[in-house]
Amino acid sequence: MSQKIKYSIDLAEHYQEEEVLWNTRHHDYFNRSKRKDALDRIGEAMGIDGKTLYYRFIFLYLTNCTQCMSELSRLEHENSSDP
Repeated sequence: MSQKIKYSIDLAEHYQEEEVLWNTRHHDYFNRSKRKDALDRIGEAMGIDGKTLYYRFIFLYLTNCTQCMSELSRLEHENSSDP
């Protein structure tokens, strides 16, 4: 698996763990401070600052994040069957 794909999968997994970032029904979804804290936690785990991470997410969103996540899921599934 390429480093870029692994990085993207790791990022997607961390994002999925931070429900406050994507679940519009989460009680803190509209709390900017809580969302910033969640981005900072992901950034710390990934070794980048939260502000950079925020702009990367905006870029992914603007380039149709749904297609990106579908492709990452497909690649992860394909690569998980590799020995």
